[in-house]
Order: sequence, then C-alpha cells, then structure tokens
Amino acid sequence: SGVSPDVAVLADQVSAAEVALVAESTPAITGVSPDPVAAGAAVSLEVDGSAFGEFEAEIPGDTRVELDGTPLQTELWSNERVEASSEATVSDGKVVVRTCGIASEPFSLRVLRSELDTATLTLPTCEGLQVVEAAIRPGAEGLLVAASCGAPPAGGALAVIAGAGCTLSLEAALPALDVVPAALAIEPEGAAAWVGHAGGLVKVSLATGDDEEGPTVDGGVGALAATAGGLYAVSSGPSPGLWWVLNGSVTAVDAMNLTPVEVEAASPEVKVLAAGDQGAGWIVAVAEGITLSTSRLDGCTKPRALAVGEGGTAAALCSDGLEEVLVVAADGEDGTLGVVLGKPGSFAGPVFDARGDVVLVLGGATNEVRAFDAGDGKLEPLSTWALGALSAAAPVVAFP
Repeated sequence: SGVSPDVAVLADQVSAAEVALVAESTPAITGVSPDPVAAGAAVSLEVDGSAFGEFEAEIPGDTRVELDGTPLQTELWSNERVEASSEATVSDGKVVVRTCGIASEPFSLRVLRSELDTATLTLPTCEGLQVVEAAIRPGAEGLLVAASCGAPPAGGALAVIAGAGCTLSLEAALPALDVVPAALAIEPEGAAAWVGHAGGLVKVSLATGDDEEGPTVDGGVGALAATAGGLYAVSSGPSPGLWWVLNGSVTAVDAMNLTPVEVEAASPEVKVLAAGDQGAGWIVAVAEGITLSTSRLDGCTKPRALAVGEGGTAAALCSDGLEEVLVVAADGEDGTLGVVLGKPGSFAGPVFDARGDVVLVLGGATNEVRAFDAGDGKLEPLSTWALGALSAAAPVVAFP
C-alpha cells in the first residue's frame, strides 16, 4: 500500500485532526512502449501496469505520468493503461506513474543515443587508418579498437576509446602491430586481446601493450571469439574452417559439413554462423572444441553477420543478392525469417543491447537504426531512428 500526503478533513465546520489517506495498492508499471527510445526526442508513451486508478470525471491532482521527473500530457487514463505524451526530450528514460501522490517504482527505458561523436584516431605510427573491429573491455570503461594501416609500412594498431553519454574520445594507443588485423577478441578476464591476421594470431597484453606471436592458422583468421574454455577462430582462406585454440595448440572443429562464416561467444560455449547447401544459414553450438548442436535458419540465404544475446538467442543477418533479412533463433531451436530489411549490403551487422533481448541493426546506406524485440526467439519491430553518417562495414557495438 501507499500513503498520500496528509490532508485536513472538515466535519460540521469543525476541523478534525490531519489524517493520511491510504491507497489500496501502490501503482506498478509492467511495461512501456516504445522501448527503446531515442535520446533527445519527444515521446508518446503507452504505460501498462496495475493500480493506476479509475476516475469517473477529471483526473485528480498529483496524478500523472513523469518522464525523467517531467510531467507528461495525459491522453488516456485507466486502471491498467495510461497514454501520455510530451514535447520534452528523453535523457535518462525513467518513467514513473503517480496516483494521488503515490509513486510507482521507476521503469527504466532503454535510451539509444541518436548522435554519437565519432572518435578520431590520429596515430603517428598508422596512416590511412581503417577500423576493423571493436570490442567492449570486460571490467573496464570504453572499447578496444583494432585498425589496419593502409600506408607503408603496412601493419596495424590497437587503441582504447572511452567516453560517457554521447561522446567518445581516444584514451590510449597501444604499440604498433607488424600485422594487419582482420579480427579481434578480448579474453573474458580482460587481461589480453587476440588479433587475427592473414597468418594466424597475435596475443597482446592490455596492461603493457606487449605482443607475442601466437599459433598459425591455415588460411588466416577472419573471425574470433574468446571464452574461458579457449579461443575460436574462423579461417578466412579459400576453404574456411573452424579452429579451437587452447594452450598454443590449434585443433580443427567438426562443423558438420557446414562452412563457418562468423563466431560469437555465448559463455560457456560459442555460436557459429555457417552456410550449408545453396548457402542456407545455420547456427552451430560448440564447447571445448566439440560440436553440440546445429539449428537451421529458415529464410536465411548467404549468412554474413551474427550477434548473440543473453540466454543464447542468435540474430543473423543474411544477404541473398536480392534482399537483406534478419533472422532470429532461440537457443537450440530453428530460426525463422523475421523481417526483410532492404537491399543487400545496406546494413552493418546486428548487435544485442546490454539487456540481451533487443537487437539493433545499423544501416550505412539509410543512416538509420532499427530496433527489434528478440525475446523468446521472436522478432517484432520496435522503433527506427535516423543516425549520423555510417558505413555499412563499420563495427557495431552496444554500450552497457
């Protein structure tokens, strides 16, 4: 229950003692739509829950919806749903329903930053710099970015990009690499990173920047994923394969006659995006170098990018030459066609948000972000936002 501010009660023109009006229950929010929302944008919200109150006439004072502490204009009010809008823009995304002065617990919307300041990497040892991949550092702020250097002498570089809110900036540059990075993975404890290249692997200490040559991988490395049980690499040569790297040894993983395309950590295992007959998409689950299961992605032809959310849900971007589609598969289940996005090559890869049930797809050609609810293996559109200039090949990372 909740208690209102004290009120004075008058009976027969005699003022009685102040008493507190006690509500039968405190308002509770169970869901808000849309979610996520864009930072800096005006919103219209549908708030679902309970004990909001039923009012026959006007809505009483101190009864409203608040967004980041600002009252919204009420459009509809019922005991289980409220609709409200505001010209005020979203900042933190905290929604509260207040009924007769009694406030619900805040509901936290996901807030997508609609304008990101791109960090400019100016490294004296790396001209013609092009970012290859980025990864969140476990237990540390910011991103680790791997870049290739186009001007001679060809090589690569690692840099740390940090930031808060909407601004990113270069924090530190690690010593130059003698190899051109093609893939990047950070060990789960965050002490070291692995860089894949045309000849194999390089291990880099994130504390000192020192690097050491790792094992060679036939065909070179095009994708990497690091788990507590070892490193997994997809070779990028004419005959791609999946390799398990543990204690310096490299072992081929049986991918069930499928061609590996991408690999993502899904602790304690990894999920591998692979292509089968006629380019059909598959998800392969692997742990300790052993294939555990395979799931077919119906509607997915020529898979090219993968993201894995909490609980093992996988989202695959597939491009068959005619259209680009996003397919979602719950852990261990076959996936089905979710949504057609547009022309092939228009979108950078999918990425799950920090909660693990919303997948974001960024478009280079359209300069937009599309958000989908991917909970329980379903795929339902949520919102679309315009974003600044993007590249369809740009690394995509969602900050926690």
